[in-house]
Amino acid sequence: MRELSRPTAMRLMKRMMLLMRSDFMEKIGIGFFENAQAYGVIKHLQLGQQNSLLRTVQGIAKKENSLGVKSSKLAAKIEQDFNKIE
Repeated sequence: MRELSRPTAMRLMKRMMLLMRSDFMEKIGIGFFENAQAYGVIKHLQLGQQNSLLRTVQGIAKKENSLGVKSSKLAAKIEQDFNKIE
């Protein structure tokens, strides 16, 4: 930020705030995790990694929007996969 002009830094801040409010990164993450679940990759995670992933997806599932609904469904699928492993 130090190297940017003030107007450029302000534009960057505004865009970053828009990205954060749009759940952009969470949408990308959920899409990636859905693909990983569909291809069985998640089953090969270590137990701690599985728990971390599940907590992350469950956290997103608390949102009251379409991303929350999508995440909730994914969390249920992941839990089913984990139960099959045990």
